[in-house]
Amino acid sequence: MASSLPLILPKPRPRPRVLLQSIPGHEDTTTGPAMSELDGCLTTDEAQAWIDAAEHLGFSPQGSGGAAAGEAFRDHSRLLVRDPSAARQLWVRTGLRALFLSGGAGGGPILVDGRQPLGLSGNLRLYRYAGGGKERFGKHVDGADEDAEVEVQEEGAGAVVATRRGVTGYTVLFYLSGGGPAAGGGQQQQQQQREVVPRASQRLVGGETKFWDHRRRLVASVAPVAGRCLVHLHGYDRCLEHEAAAVESGCKYVLRSDVVFGPAPEEAAKGAAVAEARGGGGKRQQQQGGRRRR
Repeated sequence: MASSLPLILPKPRPRPRVLLQSIPGHEDTTTGPAMSELDGCLTTDEAQAWIDAAEHLGFSPQGSGGAAAGEAFRDHSRLLVRDPSAARQLWVRTGLRALFLSGGAGGGPILVDGRQPLGLSGNLRLYRYAGGGKERFGKHVDGADEDAEVEVQEEGAGAVVATRRGVTGYTVLFYLSGGGPAAGGGQQQQQQQREVVPRASQRLVGGETKFWDHRRRLVASVAPVAGRCLVHLHGYDRCLEHEAAAVESGCKYVLRSDVVFGPAPEEAAKGAAVAEARGGGGKRQQQQGGRRRR
């Protein structure tokens, strides 16, 4: 089924800035950087189109029980969208697929615990943080989804050939707003007064994504810029504690998904053949296990 979310144009492979090569205090079980920042994954117009689509669909308030309930503080708005087609488009056209298939050691794929990158999860989340210094997401870690679904397409073809399941290993954040011109006088300010500035390009103060290591030291702070993408390892055993800082002015919009990892296609095909040869017992067991998880 075609996506009703905005279309984006293909981008060349992005040039990542590695912010963290490995997670301090953790055993390295990946072949790629722990955290990278990539600019230009979306144009300002594309980011604005995502904002407009999200506002049309409608956000809902998102809170938490806070420290008393053992939860991270949350005060922002959220929209959940299940759209594997849009996720596949983001994976291919932003350059993420090229990065994960050739950004690992020796120019090979980025592996997590020996698993291959399959694509972006179709479980898309859009976040909105209004200005005023109150809306934020306190310190937390991102857990892995061990039964994530992803649509996989044949190389160079548009048709989906399989729906695969796997384990998520990286958080992917597309910043949809921020990085606009600083406030000031003169001709630039007069021009902005005459025109309605799109939210994607408006000046944003605050809203950085900040990371701390196991010794509670700040190791990275990523400013929201429209079109920028942040990828970082996740899972309770390897994700750094991080927060979305309060937005002082402007409005921060973020699109989140996760990279799904699993066996290489040929390995998955062999596994399916073995299960079939055994009378489908393995398949039935897997389906029953899926029902228990849900």
